[in-house]
Amino acid sequence: MGNPPAGLEELIQQVGLNYLIGEDGEGLSGGQLKRVEIARAILFDKPILLIDEGNASLDKQNALAINKTVANLNKLVIDVEHYVPEESMKNYTRKYYLESCVKLIA
Repeated sequence: MGNPPAGLEELIQQVGLNYLIGEDGEGLSGGQLKRVEIARAILFDKPILLIDEGNASLDKQNALAINKTVANLNKLVIDVEHYVPEESMKNYTRKYYLESCVKLIA
């Protein structure tokens, strides 16, 4: 399988590759489900990757691992987050901030 994307190696070691995931991610924690979602998006290998709250439900270590994986993709990534670990900010070439959910600040 090579190196699992998006910090999934630990999850695969815990539950194995044959683990059955229930409907709506039943049987997985919120963080585990988020990692599986991002890994699936990466494996589809489309030229644009849109991530909505990719860090949600993740601890800092997993958020950093996913941000590092995504930063190394050779594609346009649009990542919409409420929180980005400070260590990951260097991975973004452009940053836009919403102020009071009314106007966009570049």
